[in-house]
Amino acid sequence: MELKNKLSHALYTFQNVVALISFLLLHLCSMELSAQLVISESFDESLEELDLIFFYPLESEFKYENAGKNRFFDYDLKMTSRSRAIDVFIMIHPEVNELDISLTPHVEFAMQIAHLASNSEEHTIWVQGFNESKTAKLGSDWASEARFVLKRGISRHPNARLLSFYKQGKGYISVLYCFTKNQKLPDFLSFEDLNSEIN
Repeated sequence: MELKNKLSHALYTFQNVVALISFLLLHLCSMELSAQLVISESFDESLEELDLIFFYPLESEFKYENAGKNRFFDYDLKMTSRSRAIDVFIMIHPEVNELDISLTPHVEFAMQIAHLASNSEEHTIWVQGFNESKTAKLGSDWASEARFVLKRGISRHPNARLLSFYKQGKGYISVLYCFTKNQKLPDFLSFEDLNSEIN
């Protein structure tokens, strides 16, 4: 009888442990799901308003964080790779009026670099303007990229690639890639090429 009671108690304890583990797993899963934020309507509206194409990455590869800010800049979308190897910040600046800074995109681009890049004299900044072919692939009128070492506090990663492009009458777009190791960086945005649709 005593043995039966011990076995019954052991079985009861085991069932409690299983129930506790199941609860913890469900809790962790719900936390993970809550971290997978759905892209906000405002971001989708910006895409539609500016005739932008967003190449959605696989949810198995990236997780999203909607519009936010840090002490250096505001962003419309942040994406972090599941491997934590890349942080991506997307900034969308619609062209509001003729006095908008985006009418002189090279000035805005230079200001962004000065704001984001490390001030250390040990670090160099590499800048390249896009030729007509590369600019056309983005559906833009102007495009350029820069590579540099980031100011501390922007990302866990020290290195950055800033891709910026502009289309008259639409706006100025920036995609900031932050990484530690050099790697192939995916394209996420371009303007729709309305001319190709007409042709």
